Amino acid sequence: MQYSDIAVLQIPMQSPTFLQLPQPKVVDQEMTVIKVNNSSFEFEDILYHNVTTPTHPPSSHGLPITYTGTTMAVGFLSVANYRNLPNLAIFRLAKKSANLELFFQYLSDKYCPGKFNPEFSELKTVCNAQLQRAFRQQLEQKFLLPYNYTPEPRYGIKLKEFIEDNNSIISLVGESGSGKTNCLLCEFPYYARFFFTIFISAHDFEPLPASLPGKIKNVLAKTLAEYPHDNITADDLMNLIYQHPKRCLIIIDGLNKMPRISSKTFDEWFTRSIRWAKGMGLKLIITSTALPTFQNSGRLDGFTCGRISKAANNYNLPTKFSKISRLNRPLLLRLLFEIGGQERSAPLDDYPLFATYLARKCTALAALINVPSQVVHSLFIEFAKHFATSNDYWLTNDTYQDILKDHPQLTSILIQENLFIESVNGVRIAHNWLADFLIGETFHPDEDIDWEQLIPISNSTQRKGLPWLLAKKSFLGQNMAVPLQNLLAFILKKDSHQSRATKIFENTVRHLSLPDQYYSIIESFTIQHQQTFGSTDITGLMVYNSHLSTSNQFKLLKKALSNEELPSSNIMLFLHPNYYEKNDYFLQLGTLIATKQILERYLLAEPDTTMPRIIDWLYDCKDQNKISVINIIAGIIIYQYDSRYNHSFNPWNKDTPAQASIIKVMITMIVASHSKTFSDVLTDYLLKDDHSEGIKNSTDFYLNVLPTAVLNVYRGLPLDQEKIKYTMLLLRVPEYRKEMISDILLIFKESKMPELLTEKLRAYVTQEGIFEVLVPMLVKYIKYGRNYRIRKDCISILFQFGKNKEQNQVLADHLAALIRINSDFELHFTRCLIRGLYTLPVSSASYQTLSATIPILLEKHLSSWYRTLKYLCREEKNIYKRADKIKWINWAFNNLPVRQQCSLVILLLNLNIIKEEDKVREMIKPTILLTLQESDLFYQAVLKKAAKKNTALHYDLLDDQDFKVMLKV
Repeated sequence: MQYSDIAVLQIPMQSPTFLQLPQPKVVDQEMTVIKVNNSSFEFEDILYHNVTTPTHPPSSHGLPITYTGTTMAVGFLSVANYRNLPNLAIFRLAKKSANLELFFQYLSDKYCPGKFNPEFSELKTVCNAQLQRAFRQQLEQKFLLPYNYTPEPRYGIKLKEFIEDNNSIISLVGESGSGKTNCLLCEFPYYARFFFTIFISAHDFEPLPASLPGKIKNVLAKTLAEYPHDNITADDLMNLIYQHPKRCLIIIDGLNKMPRISSKTFDEWFTRSIRWAKGMGLKLIITSTALPTFQNSGRLDGFTCGRISKAANNYNLPTKFSKISRLNRPLLLRLLFEIGGQERSAPLDDYPLFATYLARKCTALAALINVPSQVVHSLFIEFAKHFATSNDYWLTNDTYQDILKDHPQLTSILIQENLFIESVNGVRIAHNWLADFLIGETFHPDEDIDWEQLIPISNSTQRKGLPWLLAKKSFLGQNMAVPLQNLLAFILKKDSHQSRATKIFENTVRHLSLPDQYYSIIESFTIQHQQTFGSTDITGLMVYNSHLSTSNQFKLLKKALSNEELPSSNIMLFLHPNYYEKNDYFLQLGTLIATKQILERYLLAEPDTTMPRIIDWLYDCKDQNKISVINIIAGIIIYQYDSRYNHSFNPWNKDTPAQASIIKVMITMIVASHSKTFSDVLTDYLLKDDHSEGIKNSTDFYLNVLPTAVLNVYRGLPLDQEKIKYTMLLLRVPEYRKEMISDILLIFKESKMPELLTEKLRAYVTQEGIFEVLVPMLVKYIKYGRNYRIRKDCISILFQFGKNKEQNQVLADHLAALIRINSDFELHFTRCLIRGLYTLPVSSASYQTLSATIPILLEKHLSSWYRTLKYLCREEKNIYKRADKIKWINWAFNNLPVRQQCSLVILLLNLNIIKEEDKVREMIKPTILLTLQESDLFYQAVLKKAAKKNTALHYDLLDDQDFKVMLKV
């Protein structure tokens, strides 16, 4: 929980007033923060705590109320570390809006600049003001809907890590509408707290920006003009930045929205700016739809798992919408919200969704100027035609006004409605996605598409509209098989325009209505793309963001992953016992990472429906002599992501021959690459058998040659710690199980049981076919083994009570027998018994067996009887177990020595097994009377304890006549 001190400040302005608060009489009093925006009220609640020893008079207990423009805030300043301010009242912070946090930070830095030198304070104030202004502009333009926005923690974490690490630059890359700007806006308060932060929208850059520092200076000068400071100029502030660059953070948002300049000019400017930032040592955050490759970058690719549900809930959309994969995109959720998706039983396809949004905008704008909506729509089409011909989303002021010459009122309205952005460079459409959609609308839906002619002569903006044209055709019911097949044929030609055609096909699949009827064409495209652009991974996001059915999505994911390269060393990496400690998760490493991450989203969001599909992949093997890479990949995924299959992949007694072969291949590959020594011996063996290196890349080698070679090399190894590693791995192979158990028996027999084997056995003790053999061995070793520490470890490994009733009974019998003999391990036996009593149902025979052993433990050493008494006195919600505990408590009072009874009295008072005062008094009274025969010290201790725990019981004990009589004697 985060806390801050209240600071009652005398702010040298006429507007602030002081709100006096009464001293809270109870903890967690509620206080409301009120914001007034455009005559509407918004409330946020915070809680404040009682201060028992205030250092101030009651008249000064309160909060400052500050008015700035249209905002009134009743709030606090984060001044917990400022030494010279009085400690008034402690507030517990409820979640605040970023806007309010920025406002509080501004006040804090302006009026409490304790951690900044005076010269720094001026710069910090200017930066905070600029950040506040930028945030308000984004709110006014409705880029951010603060009460509907859902943050994606993984991006926020990455940005916070960047603030703390040594990297100078980070980029956030994602398609238009993916939430890049919103992600940054929500982190503004965090940045403002630690840095001189400046936010720059790239659409404000001049067409030929001289340098990044020049732009920063312009922003500071503009801010100073709005918030003047005596004797402070932009040059003064720039000098401070040059003197202390590591305390500065520059944010450039929407670099793709810069006015179009030649690639050469842009690259020169970009390189110069990056070098300047790195050389200075300041922090730089850049967002864009595409950027030159950075080592430190993050790609925003939509919501994951439960965040989709939270986002849908924030937009008041039906819960079932969160199960639709393509709605992971923030843009689609936002559009559904704005067209009234709350009232729909199913979300619209992409084309009708965008078309409905545009139609509603046109209707609303038309109403403002009293014209038909078709007139406004035609104006948007005129804008789109200009974008398509100029290959740019910018308009000069003259062009903008010329298109709107018949309706000049729209010149300002379109900007006010956040459909266009006004800049020193002209006017730009606010959203790339809207421009792309409008460009698609400029094509006639009935015209045939000649890809051979269109793609070579089209520019980039025209090509971005073509997927929307195809989406429109599919929505209107036109058969898209021929256009898609022709586009695929163009791609297969592999000429210089292949990458352009590939991008069109990819985006078409995302927007196409009813794409399942074209599955075979999409599958052919996926296969062709992987063969041509193996390093470019598009399948996962393409299908996840499409209208394809879930089953067809998984078919394509399987196709893509089937091309993964899996050398044996990687298989060992993913299947080694402690893979989770190093985060060696298959779906987070290697190639095809985007596709793997999509599969992981399904696994985390819908494991119950996804895991059966993966199991189908594992056992998609009709012939035990033919195993593909997808079988092995499925096995790795199941092993790492589903604990039900964590150790055997499938119950051994249900394995088909083909399934057993899959497991054998995976395990032998792990062993083959487990250590350099083993690999060397294996290589020698293979060379003697005349197996060439080339054969190692075929599944035939892994299926037939490698397992035999591994087993033969294993048999020739001496019985040492290294061999035991391989024993435990090969134990997973049903075919080798008997031989491995024999080796384990030999290890026990010769008392060579090392610590490694002890720990590895934990996963196998309860496995059918092994339990019957291992349990007697472990019991015998606990009794007679040579190594004390390993004998002790065997206890916790052996007594794993689970759901198998027969196994539980066997374990309970063995544990009871071990408790009855004198042993050095009484404490460990006690712990196992208590754990079993917690775990087992009271009606089971194994529970009764363990329960009957309690008197034996109560008569043993302190370490046993005290822990047992503590277990008996702990609160128990199960009425049958509670009755059983009370039975043994009564037995203890009737049979144990006075010392143990005294401990039991204190435990009864401390813990909550019995809450009725009369019953507690009745139980403990005989023991107290026994102690009063010699001294009243224990009686006084009980009274003191009862006074703290149970006042009624305290007075009952104090007024008890029998105690009074004994005290007189």
